[in-house]
Amino acid sequence: MKGLNTSLLLILAGLIVGIVSGKLHSFSLSSILLAQATAFIFFLLIHLIFLRKKSVLTGIAAFLLFGSIGLSVYTLSSPLLSEQHYLNQPKITPRANLVIVLDEQLAPGNSQARFIGKMLELNGKTTTGKVLLSIPRDTSANTTNLETGNVLYVNASLQTEFPMQAPYQFDYGSYLRNKGIFGQIRLERDSFIKFTEKENSSEYSAHGFRSYLKSKLNRYQLSPDTKAITYALLLGERQDLSPQLRQSYVDAGVIHILAVSGLHVGILMLLVQFLLKPLGNSKKTRLVRLLIVLTTIWLFAILTGLSPSVLRAATMFSFLQIGLVYSQRRSGYNALIASALILLLISPRLLFEVGFQLSYAAVFFIMWLYPKIENLWLPKPKILRYYWQLICVSLAAQVGVLPLSLYYFHQFPGLFLLANMVVLPILGFILIYGIGILILAVLNLLPDFLIRVYDFILQLLNSFIELIAQADPFILKSIYFPLILIPVCYMLIFCLGRLIQKRNYTRLSGLLIAGAILPLTLLVLKLKQKEEFYILNSYRTTSLANVGSSNHLVFHLNDEKMDLSRITKGFTENLQLQNITTERLKPIYNTPEGPLLLVDSLGIYELNELKPQYILLIQSPKINLDRLITYFPQAILIADASNYKSYVKRWEATCEKRKIPFHSTYEKGFYSLE
Repeated sequence: MKGLNTSLLLILAGLIVGIVSGKLHSFSLSSILLAQATAFIFFLLIHLIFLRKKSVLTGIAAFLLFGSIGLSVYTLSSPLLSEQHYLNQPKITPRANLVIVLDEQLAPGNSQARFIGKMLELNGKTTTGKVLLSIPRDTSANTTNLETGNVLYVNASLQTEFPMQAPYQFDYGSYLRNKGIFGQIRLERDSFIKFTEKENSSEYSAHGFRSYLKSKLNRYQLSPDTKAITYALLLGERQDLSPQLRQSYVDAGVIHILAVSGLHVGILMLLVQFLLKPLGNSKKTRLVRLLIVLTTIWLFAILTGLSPSVLRAATMFSFLQIGLVYSQRRSGYNALIASALILLLISPRLLFEVGFQLSYAAVFFIMWLYPKIENLWLPKPKILRYYWQLICVSLAAQVGVLPLSLYYFHQFPGLFLLANMVVLPILGFILIYGIGILILAVLNLLPDFLIRVYDFILQLLNSFIELIAQADPFILKSIYFPLILIPVCYMLIFCLGRLIQKRNYTRLSGLLIAGAILPLTLLVLKLKQKEEFYILNSYRTTSLANVGSSNHLVFHLNDEKMDLSRITKGFTENLQLQNITTERLKPIYNTPEGPLLLVDSLGIYELNELKPQYILLIQSPKINLDRLITYFPQAILIADASNYKSYVKRWEATCEKRKIPFHSTYEKGFYSLE
């Protein structure tokens, strides 16, 4: 890695360790400030002692200093530190009066518009914090024409818990909390009023400009999918994509082209540089060119909504452009490290976003692995060389993100290479064509034949993507890939890259050792898998899941027609299961944590010599809970979603009064007895 600044890399590593430490454990502000002051004094002393000497202690001191900085910026980034945050207010009534400004529009759900909103008032008191809003679509004037910047007066319930149905599923609550969203509101028809005025800010002005561009484009005859692709590619808005079209791009392995990122910013930068070539290359014109390119990049970033991928790309290309202008021929690795360092200092929670991780992995491996693969073959014909380079770039990027994508999505698109070979060469043309279309539409100078050609090209592209996505045998799904396999696979990829660069006995041995570690890890995971027992959060039904030591998953159900596909998928992707069966519910179970007694609508629980560790209340039994607690004073009570909510609330109040542990799957999700 020629030109790599190891000091910068060490600082970034320290910052990441500090951020991860803050994520894993909560520290008080006083202890964080004390740690940061101690690290700073230690760094200062070491720096003064070894002022002109290289020392390992200097690196350790810098690592500790930026580790403490990472810990502090992560902690300070929590919106809950504000006393005005809605979670820090006195107990919220079941239905509250709220004033909310719509901050960001999301992809729509089933018959719902979805927004991220900023809280302005709660029951007449100034309040802060983000919430997720689901708004039903209908034909009334009250629910149409909502857009970012609208202010709503809302009377609704604020949900602050995001219960999971089963283990190994996507933790939506954790995902939202990482984005600073701690509440959700499902609005009913006519439960809110849209104020006539809008919030004014540069962010909402940018959204207004994007809406203006969309209104100009909507005057022309374009198919819905063509409009959706245009909005995604040029404006960073993917909410208009149909679920079917989005899934086709995912299955084909080219969903990355619909997220405005480094690819799009890079093409824009090259276009501007080409247009500015006539300015020459003198010192003054280089500075002018730099300012114009940087301004263009950041205006495009603001226009597309400042998404994490755009921020990363704009920051990285800004560093690259500055280095080129001042003739500092440093490695691209340094630009990558510097951009990550700045972004994480500004927004440390980006580190835990999947898109951020995939973007940096892809860019790093294109820089590191692409030259090694390209040198394996050097074709002379230009067209052949171009496609060989395209294959190498696609392979390097796909290999780089493979462990992360398998862990997060448990899916691999087998035809990704074919799709990228067709899509990437024409993407630059489509972007430039699309920008031209938007400019001409704004000026009211767009000829019909240009829009028809544009529509035809994008429809052709979508048809090709859908054709690739229909090749089901080449799309591998529900792949078992636990967290521990990520470092193991990256070690294997690193050893393979070194061997490609230089083939010798030492590097071959390293690859063979890394290759042997992978099956050994899988074997250890299989041998260490223990018995697991779960009470699932299934609406209006009772369902239990038991994973035996022989990797056999058994579902115990009171409704044999229950759809288990989503639940089964999570278990399959995270456990090495041998087979899956279903059985009827039984009144008593021996779980890893002790006996479990089910009390159903019959209300039978007075069984001689039975001392259950857990009692599961199901199907709304009409029992005297005080008598049950007296009969089994040591038992932990659990109520699943087959009970009436009013019953569960009454039981919860009784247990709280008598200081008995109580778990409601309605509020807290599934219950684990491992």
